[in-house]
Amino acid sequence: MRLTGKLFWLVLLSLAPASLAAESPPSPESLLLQMAGAAASVSFHGLLVYGQSDRLDAMEVVRAAEAGQERVYSLTGQPREMLRQDRETRWVLPRERTVLVDRAQRRQRPGSISREQIAELPAWYQLKVRGTDRVAGRVSRVLDLEPRDAYRYGYRLWLDKETGLLLRSECRDQDSRVLEHFMYVQLELDDEDISSALQARIPDSGFRVVDAGTASIDDPEQNWLARDLPPGFRLLAANRRKPPGADESVLHYLYGDGLAAVSVYITQAPKHELEGYAERGNTRMAGRTVAGHHVTVVGEVPRVTVERILDGIGGTEAQ
Repeated sequence: MRLTGKLFWLVLLSLAPASLAAESPPSPESLLLQMAGAAASVSFHGLLVYGQSDRLDAMEVVRAAEAGQERVYSLTGQPREMLRQDRETRWVLPRERTVLVDRAQRRQRPGSISREQIAELPAWYQLKVRGTDRVAGRVSRVLDLEPRDAYRYGYRLWLDKETGLLLRSECRDQDSRVLEHFMYVQLELDDEDISSALQARIPDSGFRVVDAGTASIDDPEQNWLARDLPPGFRLLAANRRKPPGADESVLHYLYGDGLAAVSVYITQAPKHELEGYAERGNTRMAGRTVAGHHVTVVGEVPRVTVERILDGIGGTEAQ
């Protein structure tokens, strides 16, 4: 008897080992742990597109994980470049003929999240593995994080099946509309020429060098800490910096739940600062004058989140 067509393949699959017939999907938590490890350990050279509202940008990204080096170069709009070496970041801005030097704590990379934060995420998000897809020619696993309350947006993540590297991400509102997204369209892992790829593309000879004057604060000022935070949010970092051209320094607090992040900026109250609520793309902002200072809360989170954090902040004179 000769088997042909679909019958042949059905018989062949029935004889295949069980390990080939179906692959047990990993847990969402294990995928997030792999993603976090990849953010700190995987070197690559890639091209990325980033979209927000009606804007779409492209950039070149190079990372040498072991050397603690990274370079990001804009491929659309005004030329600009970011060069990072461990804790020092240089922003090269040729239009302004300026190099801005920032020595703040190590910045969060896409996919960076702590083991403790991963363990807490199921309390704030429903985690679902949706299957596999392809991004930049590589097989990826798709993971959904759906918010359990109104204080955060949802996320869909595409993680490289081999390394766990975050290859694509979408931030979605309560109606599943995509607010922000990025995706690698080309990616080379462990590029042999990565050292040369890390070399700056914008010559900065003769540029003005400006020190951002950023310093981490080990003991944050308690009077400016947000009280009654949305569930799952906690203080992640605090620093003080002096923006270029400013006479006074700015106090910065960063809050987050591991995925969502909100910044609080506190300055001596100047004129023409935001009072009330505003939106720009998927960024939500709220501002208020408190005890002779101006407080601005900014984040890619729902309106209710920035307003609740703002309501929980008060200065010394307001106590």
